[in-house]
Amino acid sequence: MNRNNWFSINVQAVCTPNLEFSNIVARWKGATHNSRIFHSSLCAQFERGQHSGLLLGDSGYAQSSYLFTTWPHSTTTGHQRYNRAYIHSRGRVERMFGVWKNRFQCLRNTLRFEPRRCCEVIIATAVLPYSREREINDNHPTIRSLKQHSDTIEETCGHILLKSINANVF
Repeated sequence: MNRNNWFSINVQAVCTPNLEFSNIVARWKGATHNSRIFHSSLCAQFERGQHSGLLLGDSGYAQSSYLFTTWPHSTTTGHQRYNRAYIHSRGRVERMFGVWKNRFQCLRNTLRFEPRRCCEVIIATAVLPYSREREINDNHPTIRSLKQHSDTIEETCGHILLKSINANVF
C-alpha cells in the first residue's frame, strides 16, 4: 500500500532521447522510495561498469558520476543554463511516460490482476513496442576521460564531472 492508501507498484524506467525504454524495473511496492529501487538495481549495474553514460534524476537522488540532478542553488549563469537544459531534457522523460500511458490506456487505471501479473503487464507494455536492444551510451570526452582514469565511482566524482561539463558546455 502506498502513501495514499492505494495498492500500487513503483516503476523505475530509463528512456532514451528517442523515447524508447532502455531499462525498466516493476516489482516494488508503491510505498518503496525511488532511491531504494535505484540503489538495488541500476546503481549497482553502473558501479559494476555494466552501463556507461549519464542518467538524469530528480532531487530525491544523490548526485554521482553517472546520475545528474539540478544545481540546488544556481548562482552562476552557467548553473542556470545547465538547470534549463536539464529541465528541458527531463521533459522528454516525462513525455515518455505520457506517450506510454496513452498507448496503453490500461496503465492509467487499475489493473485488476494479482500483483505479480500486474508487474508482467507493465514490463510487457514497456518492452513490446521497442523490441530492439538499446544501450545507454554517451561519448562526451569528459566522461570517457573520467571512466579511463578512475577505478572507483564516488559521489564527489559526480560533482567534479558536473562542474567540468558545466564549465565546458554551458
